[in-house]
Amino acid sequence: MGAGNLTAGVNRSPTMRRAVAPRIGLAHLKRVDSFQPTAKASALLAKLVAFCRPQPTSTRNNQVTMPIPNAERSDTRIVVAKPGLDGHDRGAKVIARSLRDAGFEVIYTGLHQTPEQIVRTAIQEDAAIIGLSILSGAHLTLFAEVLRLLKENDATEIGVFGGGIIPTPDIETLYEMGVAKIFTPGASTRDVVAWVDDFVARTNRP
Repeated sequence: MGAGNLTAGVNRSPTMRRAVAPRIGLAHLKRVDSFQPTAKASALLAKLVAFCRPQPTSTRNNQVTMPIPNAERSDTRIVVAKPGLDGHDRGAKVIARSLRDAGFEVIYTGLHQTPEQIVRTAIQEDAAIIGLSILSGAHLTLFAEVLRLLKENDATEIGVFGGGIIPTPDIETLYEMGVAKIFTPGASTRDVVAWVDDFVARTNRP
């Protein structure tokens, strides 16, 4: 796909599948049996463990259902992003984790991403889909800019879906713009996974 000017000389964004540990000099190493983590470090470690643990996708009739991994899904890359100034990323992380647990390759860009950064990441990673989580009320502007940049860079085959607190009239406007799917509060992660499967099947995107 065409990459335009967005991919020139830019480093790849951090992803959920990749992490680089800082280098530590030998002078900073301590004996393992003498190391006592602080309360803050222990709390952060507990949060990290909880985030990495597979989570239920839904509960119905007191029965917990888990995502069903599918080896074929591993060929599909999805960029999940939080554009703009919105600092609430819990929902985006839930979606990213659910898609990952279902077998997709997920790149989570983190908070406060610009449309340019999001599109650049999607093109560099050869993503099939971009998912945007927007709670700031700027959905019309942000979606429009992402779609414009995809067109400008000959990457309109990348699907765009999103979620957040979006009024019904605006949802129709977004569909007219070219957004493939909007999920509103209350949608299950299983619904999101099913839609991605359908989108990939319809567009023949790996």
